[in-house]
Amino acid sequence: MKLGSLADEEATGNTSRPSSSLGLPLTEGAYIAIGVYVTLLGAGAFIGNVSVLVVILSQKAALRKLQNLLLLNLATADLLVTVTAYPLTSVSSFHKHWLFGDVGCKVSGFLVFCLTMVSLNTLTAIAVFRFILVCKPMYHHLLRPESAKPALLASWLQAAVWTSLPLFGWSQYVPEPFLTSCTVDWGGRSASNLSYVAMTIILCFVVHLVIISFCYVRILVISRRLTFGVRKNSNMIRLEEVLWHHKVETERNVTRMCMVMMATFLLCWTPYALLSCLAIAGLPLSAAMSTLPTMFAKVSCVVNPVIYAFMSSSFRKICWKLFPRGQRNQNRVATAGIELPGKSQTQPQQRAPVREYCGDMTRAGVYIGNMVISLEVQSTVF
Repeated sequence: MKLGSLADEEATGNTSRPSSSLGLPLTEGAYIAIGVYVTLLGAGAFIGNVSVLVVILSQKAALRKLQNLLLLNLATADLLVTVTAYPLTSVSSFHKHWLFGDVGCKVSGFLVFCLTMVSLNTLTAIAVFRFILVCKPMYHHLLRPESAKPALLASWLQAAVWTSLPLFGWSQYVPEPFLTSCTVDWGGRSASNLSYVAMTIILCFVVHLVIISFCYVRILVISRRLTFGVRKNSNMIRLEEVLWHHKVETERNVTRMCMVMMATFLLCWTPYALLSCLAIAGLPLSAAMSTLPTMFAKVSCVVNPVIYAFMSSSFRKICWKLFPRGQRNQNRVATAGIELPGKSQTQPQQRAPVREYCGDMTRAGVYIGNMVISLEVQSTVF
């Protein structure tokens, strides 16, 4: 149904859609609540993702880490969704109908779908790289920053190609049942719509879910084997195994953070995916039923910065330093009562913590002696 016909039906009152006293799919209070909710959510997502971009881009060393490049891409996609789609939905909600015409609907639907697919593709790439780190030490050479470039290019290319197909006639982008945002025509009964949405569910959700689940299940299994450190029941310890164990242990918190990110993304989008499956099955869905999963899915753009803030101490430290007032207070506390007149005091440089491994070592199958190896525990993100 075209936007013009929807407006005509609302003007004449001749509509079979669920209606309130105003002839709208939702009550006036519900539209105001959606507008306020999306506005606040958009503000939080904007501040959070901009903070992530500033933290990563403010450090040259951060850009030489594979994980940071993937997180940078994820924050970019979430920020673009926030600035391109949320304002349109918010303004339309306060006016109780889509304001930006058929072309605006198609562009908005495409951008939201494309950028969401980029986020999911990036999370899948993160899971695969985590899997290589923990489960496939022989392929650690693939974890260089250069490896991020083909992964990110494939992420954007796959998302752009697949989500542009409705613009060329395979399905279409239409208003959501509550009329203030746009998406793929999940409820269309034509062969074009049914085939596209079925392939979308399989290729853009189920396949990613299978890959991610496999990676993190294997990570959990291998990580449990490393709980007690390098094998104690062996007379000889391979140096290669010590280095692998140290790398896995050092990045354990990062792996845990990535798993939480993936879990929250699936938590946000699974209700919407289930709603889409019900629409494909032809079950009658009211506008109210489609509203809650859609609004819940929008939370996905704001949760990642919150996860970083709670689970990454390095992210919190860098954010603190980026705030001038916080930096002044920190300096004031550090120097109060100990700075001598006429003399400047320099802070001692903090050394990275060190973890030691000892035992009878072999390297490439050759015994190299009973050794104590000290390895620095360095931050792997931010």
